[in-house]
Amino acid sequence: MGRIEVLDDGVYQLHYDFFDFNVGVLGGSESVLVIDSRASHCQALEMREDVRRLTPMRIDWMLNSHYHWDHTWGNFEFRDGQLWGHDPIDVVAVRTRLSAIRVVDLPLGEYVP
Repeated sequence: MGRIEVLDDGVYQLHYDFFDFNVGVLGGSESVLVIDSRASHCQALEMREDVRRLTPMRIDWMLNSHYHWDHTWGNFEFRDGQLWGHDPIDVVAVRTRLSAIRVVDLPLGEYVP
């Protein structure tokens, strides 16, 4: 179980001792965005349960901050939602058999509305 820090209304940080790892959680009006899926299937399931303790809303979006294994190998547990990331996150999606992927390749400071 991760330690929960409330950053703002609907904005949380989950902290895990393994690799001193943080996960971002942003609650919307109907669903949740999570930043980074952790390093394994088991860790992703643990994080999913921690998110459920915060909100009953479903996790619709997984945002990978970058493609390293400790941020992406739990992606398969979120295959029913959308995966957002940047190149080469599409390679990670193929490895984990994710079909719903939105690859973002933008210069720093820009965003996708």
